[in-house]
Amino acid sequence: MVILVVMLFVSVFIQAGTSGWCLQSSISAYYFTDVHAIFIAVLCASGALLIVYKGNSDTEDVLYDFAGFWAFFVATVPSGWPTNLGVDGRVRGLCGGSGLPLVYDAGQAIGNNVSVVFVGVLLVLLASILFVPGPFGVSWTVLGTLVRVVGVLITGVLAIGFVYAPHWFERHGHSWAAIPFFGFVILAVWVNAFLATVDPATSTRYVTAYRIIGVSMVATLILVLVLSMTVRWTLFVLFAEAALLLEFALFWVVQTAELWKTGCRDTKFPAFVM
Repeated sequence: MVILVVMLFVSVFIQAGTSGWCLQSSISAYYFTDVHAIFIAVLCASGALLIVYKGNSDTEDVLYDFAGFWAFFVATVPSGWPTNLGVDGRVRGLCGGSGLPLVYDAGQAIGNNVSVVFVGVLLVLLASILFVPGPFGVSWTVLGTLVRVVGVLITGVLAIGFVYAPHWFERHGHSWAAIPFFGFVILAVWVNAFLATVDPATSTRYVTAYRIIGVSMVATLILVLVLSMTVRWTLFVLFAEAALLLEFALFWVVQTAELWKTGCRDTKFPAFVM
C-alpha cells in the first residue's frame, strides 16, 4: 500500500517537474495528464488490497471493503477536465505539460469501465456468500452492520445514477465515491486506534501513534475547510488529498510494524459490537 502511494507521488512529481512546476488543482485532475496510467493503476491496486485486507474487527474490515470498492470508481470516473483560470475566465485544459487530447471524451470510457466495476462488486459479494464459513452475515456486528447500510446506500446512489442518469453520474460520480472513500478510511483508522487502546497487548507507543494519525487526518479536513472559506487559493483539494494519503500511508507503516508477526490483534472488546 505504501509503495503504491509513493509511486503516485513520484509520478505527480515528475509530471510537475516537466511542466514548469505547474500543479493541477487536485490529484484526481492528474487523470488527464501523463500520470493517467499510474493514477488508475495505483487506485485499482489499492482498492483490491483494501478489499482483500482482513481488518481487526468486522467494522474495520467492512470500512476497508467499501473504501476499496469506491477506489475503483474514483479511478474510472474522472473528476472532470482541469480548468485554467486566465484573463478570459476558465479554459478547458491543463495548466502545463502534456496530457490527454482536449477532445478526449471520458464519458465513453466510463460506460465500459464502471460496468466492469459493478460486475466485480457482484462477484465479490457472491464469493463472500458462497465461500465464507458459516451462514451469511452471522459474524456481522452492530457497528459493522450500520457501516454496511451506509455503504450500500452510497453505492446504490452510484448504481442508480450510472444506469438512469449517466450525465449526472459523469459529472458527480467521482465526488460521490471519493468523499466516502476518504471518510471510511479515516473511520477505519479511528476504529483501529480504539481497538489498539482496549487491547492490553498493544504497546503504548503504537496507541499514541494511531491517535496522533487519526487526529491529524481530522485536523487536515478541518484546516482545509476553514482555509478554503477564508483564503483564495486553488490548491486546497490537492493539499487535502496529498496530506490524507501521506497520513494513511504513515498509518499503514505503523500498523505493519505492530502486527508484522501477529496478523490481527486479539481485543477483549465485545465482538458483537465492534
